[in-house]
Amino acid sequence: MKITKRWHQLLGLTLLVVGFAIAGFFGKFSLGSRSPQSLTITTGTPGGTYIELGQQLSRILEGSQTDHIGSVTSIDSSGSVQNIERLINGEADLALAIETVVAKHTAEHPERDQLRALMFLYVDRVHLVVRSGRGILKLSDLAGKRIFIGADGSGTKLISNDILLSAGISEADYQRVAVKSFADASLALQTGTADAAFIVASTLAKAVTTALSSGCCSLLDLANNQAAITKIAPGLKAISIPGRTFPNQPNRVGTVGGAAILVARKDLPIAVATDILAAIFDNLDALDEARIPTQSVRLDRALADRSSGGVKMHAGSRLFLKAENKKLLIATGMINGKYYRIGKQIEIILQHAGIPARVTQTGGSVENLKILQDSLKDNSHPPALAIVQYDVVVNSFRFRPKGNMESRKIPYVSGLQRIANLHEEKLHALVRRDLIPDSVAVPTLNLLNGLNVCTGPDQSGTQELANAALHHHRVVPKSIAVLSIPDMVERMHSREIDAGFFVSHVPNESLKTIAHDRRFRLLSVDSSRVTAMLGPAIWMSRIEPGVYGAQLEGEPVIETVSTRAVLVTTGDLPFDVYKITQAVYEGAAFLGISETTQTMAQELLSLPLHPDAMRALQDQDILPRPQHYDWLKDTWRGLAILVMVGGGFQGFITMRREATQQEIRRRIIALNVGADSKTSVSDLQEIRSGFEERGRRGRWQRGFLDSGRVAELNALVEKRAIEARSNSIRNMLSRLRALWTPTGLDAKTLVEHYDSLERESWVHLENGELDSSQHSLLLNAIKDRRSEIRCQQASREEK
Repeated sequence: MKITKRWHQLLGLTLLVVGFAIAGFFGKFSLGSRSPQSLTITTGTPGGTYIELGQQLSRILEGSQTDHIGSVTSIDSSGSVQNIERLINGEADLALAIETVVAKHTAEHPERDQLRALMFLYVDRVHLVVRSGRGILKLSDLAGKRIFIGADGSGTKLISNDILLSAGISEADYQRVAVKSFADASLALQTGTADAAFIVASTLAKAVTTALSSGCCSLLDLANNQAAITKIAPGLKAISIPGRTFPNQPNRVGTVGGAAILVARKDLPIAVATDILAAIFDNLDALDEARIPTQSVRLDRALADRSSGGVKMHAGSRLFLKAENKKLLIATGMINGKYYRIGKQIEIILQHAGIPARVTQTGGSVENLKILQDSLKDNSHPPALAIVQYDVVVNSFRFRPKGNMESRKIPYVSGLQRIANLHEEKLHALVRRDLIPDSVAVPTLNLLNGLNVCTGPDQSGTQELANAALHHHRVVPKSIAVLSIPDMVERMHSREIDAGFFVSHVPNESLKTIAHDRRFRLLSVDSSRVTAMLGPAIWMSRIEPGVYGAQLEGEPVIETVSTRAVLVTTGDLPFDVYKITQAVYEGAAFLGISETTQTMAQELLSLPLHPDAMRALQDQDILPRPQHYDWLKDTWRGLAILVMVGGGFQGFITMRREATQQEIRRRIIALNVGADSKTSVSDLQEIRSGFEERGRRGRWQRGFLDSGRVAELNALVEKRAIEARSNSIRNMLSRLRALWTPTGLDAKTLVEHYDSLERESWVHLENGELDSSQHSLLLNAIKDRRSEIRCQQASREEK
């Protein structure tokens, strides 16, 4: 018995030790260390992107206050090659590197397969900067020149050697400029001690900007060499640097590029890796300060499998992406823009309500609709909310496709529904003041003919509305740039761009550096030109004097057009829309908008409220609660049965009358009587005929209504009809006033506008949208104005 007892004790002790060992193994390799881990990030050289990015990453990670990240240090390096060596030798925990360099190292040293990509950041481009007047017009002209090819231990050196070899230039064919950083290379170009320099960095690199700002340097176009380069270095891709990316760079420049990635060793604990990624995606607005194109740092791009590029993804990255794809995506706009800030607040509100959410930056409204469209296709795309301009939504519905939806600029999203109306947005158009003739008292968009104009970010609502305004003003700019708002502001200050558009709330903080600068001026729209744009989603508005510093005392009010930002989703969102709506409206004050909850919930003619959102708003007493009776679901059915069983037949009849009346009342209230409807009055008459017929039916027939309830419904129909006619005449008169100041329109075009308006007025009269007196008033005004135009035209012809 003693032996057995001792055996059991020994066995138990062994199992306990094994259990602790297993727990320790999984704790170390699966969950990560329990105590915070200090991290070292190895970066790059001064003047390049990596050093700024690494410093900003260290600030973000150290300030994240996660369970697994302690102190974070950023150290300089020669570049990608040295960073890889530091990772493998344990001198650093994270590194910034060019993907093609990491892949090449792994292929050449398979025994050192320790490196894993945590995330993709952006595309590093090769900037071949050449000194003017040195006869360098093509790549082969570099033979015999003084060239900076990158520091020893840098990815730039590997890439520049491949590029030179593609042109048949070996190390013996040029003189190497032996400086150690991009900043020093830029200085060597400006002082004339270098003829050319390879700078592999983002398109916001300081070294390139400084060199081109000097006026003595330019970028060499490698478009004719791209095929030869990518054949020697298949990890590089043909790419371009858009025109006006840098000072004194008017045209697009062909080059090659590779992905910049954040790299770690594969033994970095998963918990640490996921905390790193969470901190970065929680603070993308701070990452934007590192001067990288943060629009690339999106879940679907940053964490996509990179094994095809020769670099495996870290296990923590795959786990993080899997968890993120289960969250509700909130599509917004450019980082640090109004949409992104509101989206970030909504993310926080929803997380507090127990709804996992993740905000993502985008180009704007058009791209946001594309994200919603993708979410409907398959489960590989996360479900989403989106902030979009109302006019973009209306245009999406107006041109609903019959064929291939992929060919449309504005995608059509089936089942698009509204959760909340956000802020009003106005079209801003800014131009250099010195381009406005002194004779022009009220400058309008017509002045933009022949100028260099920015229409806003690509796939944004600003771009759509700006293009529409230019089209209706018949303006043909000299060039059109598609840029983010910070880039637009910078280019306008440098006089590379003459004018720019932005759609935003008033006042706009993003425009403060330029909208308060007296060297610029806000333009008005020509009211006669935008008549065709006006409708339920776009209306005339003003920017009052003194809102921006660019509006000088005594200058006229800025006439412009407005729309609204709306929070939308699809009808089959697999999240609790009731709970989302409740959280958003309860946290409305936190969103940083001036709208009341009633304004946020008010009816929009072309965009229905999600049924669950409507229910939530009714339960919060933001919207009136209709008395709705569903005989299959409501408790009234049970009560009706009890009344009948008890012999209270009269009570049952009364309840049926009430249910019928309330159902018809709901239909009347839900009917669109906005200015865009041409059939609302006739639709109301059709409803009236239906319930009056029910009122004439016998007592025993279904749908019985007594005379009192019929009279109440008739009064409601008449009230809604008056509202419809009022909206119609207001819309027609607004359009008439817009035509009253016909600046720039010839007589023939004006007469055509008035003829069209007259035809439309007859349609409104026929459908009951205008009564005879309203129609007569409108018709007389049109005829008088048309006669006046013809008389003026005849007078001019006589002269």
